Amino acid sequence: MQINKSVKNKAFIKTYDLKKNLAILKENIGEAPIKLNEETANWTEIGPYLNRSGNSIEITEKNWPTLLWEGIIYPVRELPFHLGRWVKNMTVGKRPTSSTGM
Repeated sequence: MQINKSVKNKAFIKTYDLKKNLAILKENIGEAPIKLNEETANWTEIGPYLNRSGNSIEITEKNWPTLLWEGIIYPVRELPFHLGRWVKNMTVGKRPTSSTGM
């Protein structure tokens, strides 16, 4: 779903300072965020809800009709493929990765 940029509601747009957040991430994580920032520096629109302009990143929050539509369409459009991939991986013997370590 594409957002019409001329009709965007400014209340749903959050702007974040890139240099400030990269400094915080560098303290806690290391050099990986800096390298990722350098690789993606020439991207202006990363997705329909994430835009980058200069030293700031704009995140557009999804409104409730978009979230409702995605909730209705997910079981029909994406869930069968996720279940099929899971069944295929289980029959081949691949274990699904988990962040809990199980």
